[in-house]
Amino acid sequence: MSNVLTALSMSVAGVTTTRKFSIALSGNYVQYVAPATGELIDLTTLVNTPQIDGFKSFLDALIAGPYPLQVPGGYTVEFIAVAGQPYQYVMKIYTTAATELAAAAYPAGI
Repeated sequence: MSNVLTALSMSVAGVTTTRKFSIALSGNYVQYVAPATGELIDLTTLVNTPQIDGFKSFLDALIAGPYPLQVPGGYTVEFIAVAGQPYQYVMKIYTTAATELAAAAYPAGI
């Protein structure tokens, strides 16, 4: 089963735009191996397609920023752009600093 990305909502308040997305992950985590093996997030399959550029901008900002994305369960997530594929990213999940989640079924917290 592939990962499914869904745009949930978008709201604008003044100069701030808020976008909410959900990612339904495949049954097992696949560790990252350069250049593009791992948990693929393919924005071309985004449900509610008008939101695709907003999510792409969000991921591009995360990649450019010096900070990891905090997710429930105490995990952090990093997104890596796939070279030559402007709408594809590989997602890496960390259990602690510099320790990638083991290749196996996703823990309940994710």
